Amino acid sequence: MNRKQGIKIWAIVFWLAVWEILSRLLDKDIFLVGPVRVVVRLFELLPSGGFWASIGFSLLRITCGYLVAVVLGVALAAASRRYERVRELLAPIITVMKSVPVASFIILALICLPPRSLSVLISFLIAMPVVYMNAYEGLGAADPGLLEMTKVFGTRRGNVIRAVYIPALYPYLAAACRTAVGMAWKAGTAAEVIGIPRGSIGEKLQQAKIYLETPDLFAWTLVIVLLSALSERLFHLILKRGYERLTRIPGPKRRAAEPAEAEPKRRAAELAEADGESARSESTARSERAARADRAGRAVFPIEANGLTKSYDGVPVIKDFSHLFPVGSVTAVMAPSGAGKTTLLRLIAGLEQPDGGTVRGAEGISMVFQEDRLCDALDAASNVMLARDGLGREDAEVLLAEFGLAEDPEKRLSEYSGGMRRRVALARALAADYDILLLDEPFKGLDPELRATCAEKILEASEGKTVILVTHDASEAELMNCGEVIALG
Repeated sequence: MNRKQGIKIWAIVFWLAVWEILSRLLDKDIFLVGPVRVVVRLFELLPSGGFWASIGFSLLRITCGYLVAVVLGVALAAASRRYERVRELLAPIITVMKSVPVASFIILALICLPPRSLSVLISFLIAMPVVYMNAYEGLGAADPGLLEMTKVFGTRRGNVIRAVYIPALYPYLAAACRTAVGMAWKAGTAAEVIGIPRGSIGEKLQQAKIYLETPDLFAWTLVIVLLSALSERLFHLILKRGYERLTRIPGPKRRAAEPAEAEPKRRAAELAEADGESARSESTARSERAARADRAGRAVFPIEANGLTKSYDGVPVIKDFSHLFPVGSVTAVMAPSGAGKTTLLRLIAGLEQPDGGTVRGAEGISMVFQEDRLCDALDAASNVMLARDGLGREDAEVLLAEFGLAEDPEKRLSEYSGGMRRRVALARALAADYDILLLDEPFKGLDPELRATCAEKILEASEGKTVILVTHDASEAELMNCGEVIALG
């Protein structure tokens, strides 16, 4: 039993005992049948083919209506979040679906639908508003900080959905599905009782009422309760498995199959390339890759800030800031807390628009945010893979190992310590294809030894690139071999 809902075994046993005692005191099965008699009658029904046919009839239709409600509810919630007009268009319909009594829906539906289809429609109509409203709230709960992170790294839309929107949606959708499945069974069987489709559970309940077969009425009611509970567990398991699969960032697609005669040549070329790579140092290989990227057409310019001004609620944070950050340099921006250091990086990254002034040359950016901004639903490698489309899982794990995170690369981020999370954020920033690296207090939470190691990795990976370090610690500027220190404010 689900202890979170406060259901205890002893409480169930207590109320079953009360039920049995009351039935024995009343001693009239036509009014109240005890739980023992209900279970006995249920076992008497089990061998009957008609029993299982009725279960299959109702299970198929109610489940169909419920699943359509889940799929359509999530889809419409996503459309409503993206387009305000869709939300406005759907609002009256959702209100009607929530407000109109189930009996009214059933009677209206009987006018134009055959009884056999009634439970599908009614299950859908009852479950749909619950799923839609919860999914709408869940999608709205997506972390704005994570969305900014994916914007900086240019993460493709599919991975943004996997990393940010699905984890935000999941708890809301799971709660909605648990509630909606019980409501679907109640409403669906009620529709069958009124419509009396042949071969349904509702027909059996109606017959039990007409012929005063109270044991059958209780036995079929118990079947409905059990089917509802089993459906809830099954759908929850499916939803959980789907969530685990979807919150894993896929690596690059495998190469298409080649003709058999081409395989030896390809393998020889791969071995030659591997030998050449191993003969070079890692820093040289990275410099060559950066040079190839530049030759491919991406020009690199210095960052030029001219007269930047930014205020929040009328309070100026940055006033008439101008500076030229040359290509290939490491510049430290130092100031006390609240002096606008983070705001400056956000203006350069394009996450904020200045009230006045301009920023030029800020293209090809990677960033370490002041907060880690990691997706806790993903493992460490998947977080790193968000930084660059096409980055393989093995490459991400190698980069994590350079930061001392090779022990369990698939462990969820929620299990990581603060220092480990910071190193994942650093690895992610270096995994991006960047020309400009913005570091907002990158060594926060790291001990002196780790700071030195991480600074060395950053300098090695960012050789020839523009690096801007925001800090209030002069020792960090020394670690990063800053060629220039700017006092902001």
